[in-house]
Amino acid sequence: VKPTPVKNPKLVAYSSDALKLIDIDEEATKHERQLAQVFSGNVLLQGMDPAAHCKF
Repeated sequence: VKPTPVKNPKLVAYSSDALKLIDIDEEATKHERQLAQVFSGNVLLQGMDPAAHCKF
């Protein structure tokens, strides 16, 4: 299932420790727009596999 795109996502806050857990260098926060696209599900990075957790 592909995520539903989000209009104009924004990165409000992040945790340095959480970024380390998912192997993203804190230097990436300089690219706030791109990070917002990834964390919103609008853009998937190599190796990402979206999952939907809903009942049918």
